[in-house]
Amino acid sequence: MRFLLISLLLLAGCMSPSRMVRHSPAPPIEQFTPIDFKDLDADNDGDISKKEIKEFNDKSSAEINSLETYAPIWTTVGIIALTMIMCSLAAIFKCKKSE
Repeated sequence: MRFLLISLLLLAGCMSPSRMVRHSPAPPIEQFTPIDFKDLDADNDGDISKKEIKEFNDKSSAEINSLETYAPIWTTVGIIALTMIMCSLAAIFKCKKSE
């Protein structure tokens, strides 16, 4: 009987109909963004030098590195810490209750 119940619960997810319906297509992902010549030509002499390219790349990489990456990490650490605290408190209260 248990085997039948467990099998039914495990297979119920495979038999349920799909409820996710997209009404609009996903927006296209831009691979490359166009760069304006004026952004590259810093000294406005009409030529792009290696120094100007290096400055532009440094500015672009600084913008990429400034993305917020610590929020998800600290959220995960907080969830783990709160879970451990709750488990510890449950174990302490269980020990006090059994004494």
